[in-house]
Amino acid sequence: MKHILTLLLVSVLGFTSLSAKADHQLSFDEDYVFTIHIGAFVKAKLSDFKEIRPYGFLYAQEYNNLLQIYMGDYPSEPKAMKVLEKIKRHGYADAFVTRRNMKKGKSVRVIQVASNAIGEDIDWVKYSAAGQLYAILDGNQVKLVTGPFASNVEANNYLNSLKQIGFSSAFSKRINNVLLHKITAFEAGQSLNFPSEIIVPQEEVLEEVIAEEILEEVPAPVPSMIVKKRPKKEVVKVEPKVEKEVLTAREVIPEEFDVVVKKERIEAKPKIEERPKVEKKPAPKAEPAKPVVTAKAITIPLPNIRAKVKRTSALELQKILKAEKVYTNSLDGFYGTGTAKGWEAIKKTHPQLKKYILLATQEETLRPKGTSDVLQHYINTLYLSPEKSINGLTGSKEAIAKAYRAYYLFNQNGPSKSVNDLMNSAIKQSFSNKKMENKPKFDYTAAYDYNDIGQLILHLRYIQGASKPEPELPGWMFANHPKEVTKAFETHSSPEDNKYKVQDCSEFMNWEEINLLKTVLADMNTNTSKEAASQQEANNNTASRLLWSGKALNLEDRKKIFDWNKTFWANTESWAANDPLLQKYLTPLKVTYFQSWVRLEDHFMNKGVSPQDAKGLALTVLKNMVEVPLGNIE
Repeated sequence: MKHILTLLLVSVLGFTSLSAKADHQLSFDEDYVFTIHIGAFVKAKLSDFKEIRPYGFLYAQEYNNLLQIYMGDYPSEPKAMKVLEKIKRHGYADAFVTRRNMKKGKSVRVIQVASNAIGEDIDWVKYSAAGQLYAILDGNQVKLVTGPFASNVEANNYLNSLKQIGFSSAFSKRINNVLLHKITAFEAGQSLNFPSEIIVPQEEVLEEVIAEEILEEVPAPVPSMIVKKRPKKEVVKVEPKVEKEVLTAREVIPEEFDVVVKKERIEAKPKIEERPKVEKKPAPKAEPAKPVVTAKAITIPLPNIRAKVKRTSALELQKILKAEKVYTNSLDGFYGTGTAKGWEAIKKTHPQLKKYILLATQEETLRPKGTSDVLQHYINTLYLSPEKSINGLTGSKEAIAKAYRAYYLFNQNGPSKSVNDLMNSAIKQSFSNKKMENKPKFDYTAAYDYNDIGQLILHLRYIQGASKPEPELPGWMFANHPKEVTKAFETHSSPEDNKYKVQDCSEFMNWEEINLLKTVLADMNTNTSKEAASQQEANNNTASRLLWSGKALNLEDRKKIFDWNKTFWANTESWAANDPLLQKYLTPLKVTYFQSWVRLEDHFMNKGVSPQDAKGLALTVLKNMVEVPLGNIE
């Protein structure tokens, strides 16, 4: 009897040791796991993607009657971005990298039954005998598991059954359920029947039952000799009760999918050069010379609306709200409580607008964010993810990469020889022995010492303009150095003449009225040519420059945009009157346009411009939004 107890104890300890070891095999970032969204399809089969299958494991999730197809998983965004570049070469231009928050998952107990290299044929019928399968993607391996189980006892019993039907190498382990991908007909390329119970040989079950009876030495009812089912959940004294994990969250697009680079937070910026340690002398309330500050995510926050500013935008909004019987106060042009209540009321009462609210929510979930350009990605994320970005920029041979490394060193430690060397090398690489039009008026053959951040940003602007293709100026640069950036980049009085590329500000704006207006315009848009798409991209860049910089228009441009707004609405009213079917678009277009106009004015007033200048800037942004999709109206 003692020998049997000893043998069982050794088996349990060995099993626990093996499980603990397996728990730490995965090498994912402790915060996020990255994956590639290939696209959304009405009907899709694994064979439809044979040209990209060698690049990774494909899996599907159903959302709104569409199959969302993904490839992954990847432990870091740079690895995902490299695979994304390959995928785009096969025509998947809308593919993008997303991420899931590991901290929103929880540890569950599963049993691993197989491990195959990506690209190898998997005997899905064989492994389906283990029950419902899930894939865990780790590097070049696809690990198949079944479960999850509510307790160690349940997992151990099920594992015994699996070993008896031929899964001799199966073992139990814990895993974050964010990493589990449910196997369906799409992943397997065929329909599978997963058993709800395991049929085991009768003799083996008899031996197991006899052994249990000897061990317990207590008469007990004999369990089924033919079928061994998963036991029900039970409470074990040595550990708290664990609810069985139901993996429904992975069957739709979860909230934790987000755009790579949008919300990632890294702790305080790392120091490039280590300084020798100095013993601290006792002193009351001693403070470090340079306090470490954790970088905050850059956003374009929703501005509060000023109630005491009389404006045309509020007056026009009040007119349409009054016509829809959701505003009963006077038409005074002040955005007060009554106007705000009218805006909230029409969103709940107007059928077409309610439809657009639903569509806007869905589009925001699926809208790709970030960039597939690896170098641009490192530039965009330098502020929030300095360590990863500096490593990426160091690996690039581009002049603009050297310039941003120099900026980072200067911003961290001030002027230095390293800053000078990087900037002078970037300037030489950009301009020496090259024929180009409109070279900047500065001596690019000189060697510069950088003692001022404004001078460094000015020369960074020159290097950006000489780069092919031209990279985008990141939004965090505007947020951190508004005066220096405006002086270096906004050199012309007219926004049309300031030809430089910036990061799309829509990644940083989550304004309800702007999102609704975009959804209305998308529904009305019939201009889908390549030329129109190119023009819209240029218009988005102009709008983003204005939103980031907030530089007021000159008098001539301001008069032009006021005239454009009058003409646009006169034509729109005429257009809708001539076609009764288009009347359904008119109210949603008006109310979202005018509400956005109000909100944009307050955004620009927050940047220090006058209400009249804010009006011109807001209308210019709106013009760049509506010009392409509604071009047939003008």
